[in-house]
Amino acid sequence: QYTVQAGDNDSDGIAVNSLTLNTTTIQDDVSNDADLTLNGVASTANVLVDTTAPVVSSVSVPADARYNDEGVGTGDFLDFTVTFNDTIAVTGTDSVLNITVGSTSRQAAYLSKTANSITYRYDVASGDNDSDGPSIDSLTLNTTTIQDAAGNNANETLNNIASTSNVIVDTTAPILTLTSPSDNDNVTTSTVSYSLSETVASASIVWTRTGGTADGSSPHTYNLSGGQLTSGTHSSENLALPLVSGTIYSITYSATDQAGNSTTNSPIANNITYDNTAKTIDITYDKSSPMSTGAVTITVTFEVEPNETPQIAIDQQGTTDISLTNLTMISSLVYRYIYTVNTHNGGTYQDGLASVSLNALTPTVGTAYSSPTNASFT
Repeated sequence: QYTVQAGDNDSDGIAVNSLTLNTTTIQDDVSNDADLTLNGVASTANVLVDTTAPVVSSVSVPADARYNDEGVGTGDFLDFTVTFNDTIAVTGTDSVLNITVGSTSRQAAYLSKTANSITYRYDVASGDNDSDGPSIDSLTLNTTTIQDAAGNNANETLNNIASTSNVIVDTTAPILTLTSPSDNDNVTTSTVSYSLSETVASASIVWTRTGGTADGSSPHTYNLSGGQLTSGTHSSENLALPLVSGTIYSITYSATDQAGNSTTNSPIANNITYDNTAKTIDITYDKSSPMSTGAVTITVTFEVEPNETPQIAIDQQGTTDISLTNLTMISSLVYRYIYTVNTHNGGTYQDGLASVSLNALTPTVGTAYSSPTNASFT
């Protein structure tokens, strides 16, 4: 009897060579020594000796793509196939492939086997993110055995692991942050400024009427395209939407990233008043023209509040002009200035037209101010 030892291997059957007696004697009844020539040796072609453990020859990984936890992108399963260099028998299904997704340890569970391979599957979970691909760490058998036909236990060391650098795990929905306009702003166009947390596959910005003048075409949707979909800051993107003057809008966005993660109808601004009309300024006087010596109260009434502090200038013929000076605020829309009419200049009377002008002003609502009415007196 021969006891197979470590390192013994014969893939085409052992050879029976000769018989060595050493101190043994083999004789017949009359003490004739036996002829030691071996005759009629049976075939050993299928008497194989194998003491070599199966080893992992390669580990294949999921296709290069982006994976999420929603099942709507390329897919939400990560399949890894561990291939051995020999035919294997597997008993049990609790072996796992240890991987790291981002900085989190995860386990891919046993899925199926072939003659010489085992496939493990990991179901991407919410919160999993890995921008440069998961790492494949080790194989844990638990109660499972992996053996070749001779009963040699497989070596669990993982060799020739394929690259996962383009196996991107992304379960984070994209975020669009609106930097302009802001809540309660008054605007004259549908121009927006925003930033994107990542490059997205698609995105839209929607203006929806919430008050003010009726808008039968609301909501207004603008689909971002090209460079507007890239991550980072985007300034003064003119959406050119057919908004209605005097209408109040809310702004929302929807976006889907390249892994299929979506954000839908997320609010980013409220109470935005759109007004593209020119606003009026009316000037009145408490005396009728022509005026003589004395004070005249000049009242300036704005249709909407100005952004700047109103100032007045007066040019009366034959006098020293009044350069820009602040008006007295009566209310947010009404300002006044008391002007003393000068009737002479160096002893010479000068009658005629006095012109009234204001500093450059912009309205809080609307595109601009129209030229002031009644901007002169005599």
